[in-house]
Amino acid sequence: MVMLQKIKTHSAKVASALKPAMPLFLSLFMALLFIQLFSPMSFSMGAIQVEARASVQLQGETVFAVPPFGEVKASTHWTPLRITLSLSGLDLPKLEQAVTTAQDREDFVQNISAEWPRQVWTFTLWLLFLATLGGLFAHFLIRAFSHNYNHDHAHDHEGRDIASAHVSRLQTGKLRWRPVISCILAGFLGSAVLIATTAATYNRKAFERPRYVGVLQAAPWIINFIDRGLDHIDEVGRKLEVISRNLTTVFESMDGVDSVSAGNVDLRVLHVSDLHNNPAGLDFVLEVAENFGADLIIDTGDMTDYGTALEASLSERLAKLEIPYLFVPGNHDSEEVVRYLRRLRPVTVLDGKEVRIKGLSICGVGDPASKKEDLVAAQEDYQAQDQLLAGAMRERERPPDILAVHSKQSIVSVEGLVPLILTGHSHRATVRQNGETVIVDAGTTGAAGIRMLQNEEAVPYSVALLHFQYRDPEDESAGMRLTAVDAIRIHELRGSLMLERHVLAEP
Repeated sequence: MVMLQKIKTHSAKVASALKPAMPLFLSLFMALLFIQLFSPMSFSMGAIQVEARASVQLQGETVFAVPPFGEVKASTHWTPLRITLSLSGLDLPKLEQAVTTAQDREDFVQNISAEWPRQVWTFTLWLLFLATLGGLFAHFLIRAFSHNYNHDHAHDHEGRDIASAHVSRLQTGKLRWRPVISCILAGFLGSAVLIATTAATYNRKAFERPRYVGVLQAAPWIINFIDRGLDHIDEVGRKLEVISRNLTTVFESMDGVDSVSAGNVDLRVLHVSDLHNNPAGLDFVLEVAENFGADLIIDTGDMTDYGTALEASLSERLAKLEIPYLFVPGNHDSEEVVRYLRRLRPVTVLDGKEVRIKGLSICGVGDPASKKEDLVAAQEDYQAQDQLLAGAMRERERPPDILAVHSKQSIVSVEGLVPLILTGHSHRATVRQNGETVIVDAGTTGAAGIRMLQNEEAVPYSVALLHFQYRDPEDESAGMRLTAVDAIRIHELRGSLMLERHVLAEP
């Protein structure tokens, strides 16, 4: 009993000694809580939009997040503070303009370097402001709690006079500034020490040994690619541009193609697919469309990799087109991407929709995965779409001239019911005929995107150029027929070009 009494007495003394410091601890806690909850701040540096966030955790680290690809982390400082910088947006036209030449890129980097310290100071001041608010909130929290506590324990004998005096002060409504300032200073100074220690111990060289999360776990090959510089991308774009400008001359010089030479073609349709975020691939599309005089472009999907609006912003350059761009969503194109594309002037999204352009009736149906939140469709979904399309085609008096889908899985039962089917998804450019149906797979116009660098076997850039003639030149209402398909594959990594012309006999 004596020992128990001593423990109680000692505990009471410790509690009494710590009691004056409790408001300070609470103020620091609330300051950190405010930082945890309200720290996100967005700012722009040229064409780049970044969101900065600070949060408390056991291990201090800096995180660069690139949604949806993942994160790059490094243990950069000693303090229990996580600093997260997330790429929230890109102004691609502005970025493209900023990095057109080597001098532009150098100026761009210098501008970012000059702007960065100012944004760091702005974010630091924002954190200190939040810490101040947290300390102030802690004071009012203490006031409210003390009022309720003393009111509920008005009959306790111990400390009764002090409680009564305190309640009296509260009831007068007067605010004592000393406790207010103490709480504010506790939150402010505690957070300032945390931030200052973070800055003092910050080691940028820690990113020489980074950790990767998500898709960026494959980052070593990405970094090697980046180390080669933007000049490589420029080189790819220049090569594709030169090739596309000379393709017409090459084809016209080929033997046996007079029947579908430029003078006998009434309509050219450029079929592209599976760009997968590759800007060089999009450059290729624009160049081929211009140099061959394409009348319209049909894209059978997979503009993006992960279905985010950030990726979809790559398509902004399509606004330059003066010809229609028909898009069928692929299994990597979310509803968010589709919404983004709909707002571009030349783009028409075909998803269960039929349009008539320059005498051609064109029907398109999006991939079943594009309507799912996780962009994953089961085999049963494709089978159901296949049966639905086959049934719809059989019921029609006259099928559309072109049916565009993303995957061959959706047209197993449709072959033979439509004159021409355009697909993608496989990343293998093919032209084949099944009965009265021609099936054209454009392959991957974006060379499978940046993932091509992971493949041991190079993936080519590929497009298909479709040539149409009027069945009766004197009666356009008789419709058109497909006379030839030009399959174009460019192995950029091998430095090779393959041209195939498939001439189709009139039925």
